[in-house]
Amino acid sequence: INNSDACIPKYTRKKDKNNQKLFIMFLIHSHRNNYLRRKAMRDTWLSLRQIYLNDLIDDFEDQNNDLYFNKDINFEFSHLFIIGNENSSKNFNNENSREKSFIEIESETFNDLILIDTIESYKNLLYKHLAVVNWVVENCMKPKITTRYIIKLDDDVFVNIKQLTKHLYFKFGLNFALYNKFLYCNINYFARPIRKNSSKWFVDYETYPFDSYPRYCEG
Repeated sequence: INNSDACIPKYTRKKDKNNQKLFIMFLIHSHRNNYLRRKAMRDTWLSLRQIYLNDLIDDFEDQNNDLYFNKDINFEFSHLFIIGNENSSKNFNNENSREKSFIEIESETFNDLILIDTIESYKNLLYKHLAVVNWVVENCMKPKITTRYIIKLDDDVFVNIKQLTKHLYFKFGLNFALYNKFLYCNINYFARPIRKNSSKWFVDYETYPFDSYPRYCEG
């Protein structure tokens, strides 16, 4: 299950079939057992699928901003939950798996899951994320179907889509050509490996022998 058409706009594509741009694709890391978290997100902020520029105007100063020259612009959003396998003995090809059937029903109902064939564990999050990056390249970066922003987050996050859209639009506008190769994040400059083996973030010397990490994006 990979929902390869998730980056195709559902509301704006009829206007210009040769220039289909999704404004934000939310890629949400989730454990297969976290159905209630996914339901809470679907029932709240993920239920907003598009917003018009006019809806972002909330004071006189905004109304006189040059960026609001075209109030008919609309921003469309989509999302996918990224889910892994439970363990090595229960894989996605096991037709008798009750868990698989439950996930399949959820996918058929909401059409917003990507199943990654890797075991669900904290240390395997990297493999889930790399698989999703490949999915984005294959499905969201086509000549006539592009996504302006790919946002990675976890299933315990609430997003104010209106404020996020307003922030991105004010900061970067809609000139997609200028901002199609950048990473927007909080950078950690001084992180050190945790050597205490009881820690969730334990890293041994064999895996990483250095005293500090290079700078990296948090999250």
